[in-house]
Amino acid sequence: MGPGSHRLSNGTNKDQVRNIEVFFVNIFSNRKATDRVDIRSIWEERDNTAQLYITSTIDIQQLRKLINCKTAKEIWERLTSQYEIASTESKHHLLRKFFDYSYQQELDIMSHITAIETMANQLKDFGSNKLSPR
Repeated sequence: MGPGSHRLSNGTNKDQVRNIEVFFVNIFSNRKATDRVDIRSIWEERDNTAQLYITSTIDIQQLRKLINCKTAKEIWERLTSQYEIASTESKHHLLRKFFDYSYQQELDIMSHITAIETMANQLKDFGSNKLSPR
């Protein structure tokens, strides 16, 4: 171990960690990183690109909810959380609609079968193998 090298708690020295960071940044970037400043600037550049990709594909109302996110990871986590909640609410609504479905005399039997099959397929797409309100 050279002068100025320090061991981390897992036995790896800081020089090894830096070399690993440089290795991965060099693999995933068109630019070559030689020191920690380069690693940080390349990471920021790539994070900004990821933020641009995400934010350019959503509408303005969704963007307002992301205004305080600092990184692409934060944006992604907030969107994922938001859509998981919406998905759960949609699934519950669909389950309720399925269990509350009733026969309507003005419709023929094929219309009823189609409506029930459609709801069952939508529930299957949600990953609901059992048709129970859990």
